[in-house]
Amino acid sequence: MSFPNIIFGSPGDQFVTGTTQVVEPVGSQLCLADGRKYRYALKSAAAAVAGDVQSSPASVANHDKMTPTAAAVGAVAVTVALGATAVTADQYRDGYLAIEVGTGFGYVYAIASHAAVASAGSMVVPLREPVQVAIPATAVSTSLISSIWRLVVVAPTTETGAIAGCAVKPIAASAFGWLQTRGIGSATCVASTVAGENLSIITTAGSLGPVAAGTTNVIAQAASVVVGATEKGTVYFCVDG
Repeated sequence: MSFPNIIFGSPGDQFVTGTTQVVEPVGSQLCLADGRKYRYALKSAAAAVAGDVQSSPASVANHDKMTPTAAAVGAVAVTVALGATAVTADQYRDGYLAIEVGTGFGYVYAIASHAAVASAGSMVVPLREPVQVAIPATAVSTSLISSIWRLVVVAPTTETGAIAGCAVKPIAASAFGWLQTRGIGSATCVASTVAGENLSIITTAGSLGPVAAGTTNVIAQAASVVVGATEKGTVYFCVDG
């Protein structure tokens, strides 16, 4: 049995970035002794600014609810018919193939490295784990789900994906780096806060502000007073455990 890639690191490890992937897979967790936690991420074609919250890329409509070719129990690849949007090489690596309708629904399979596929083509999706229940060729039953931490974007004010974490230093476009998901850190703020307030993305992409309880996803809690907009506030991140 394998286990998630959890790295127990030293202070400063979270500031390592680069264009070469040095941790496998994307989404691996870095834990420091004081409880701070980070996730290894690949940035999209736009660079990340330190303190800006990042989210997973928006789902692609033409890669959702596709028709698969039948796959037997034990298969380690499933072929799906793409809609009119191409897949780039490794776009869904470390992501998931979800069976959402019909026989075998409720199962989600991790995706391995894959080639690019042209628009409206047939994609052979390589799996990291075998098919558990035979998958029939049921229409609109199967979706490709990106890894939360691959090709991350600045978190928009209207949610289009899951929160991936907060950049702890600049990450160049198409480069790898660590995003903080737990513990004391720094985030760009767009409104005054007081210690203990719940914070989320409100009026500016990538930036935090106070939210009323239960109105939106809480990303962090203010750990200090922030006065005015565009200040880097000290917060306690609570994105994941």
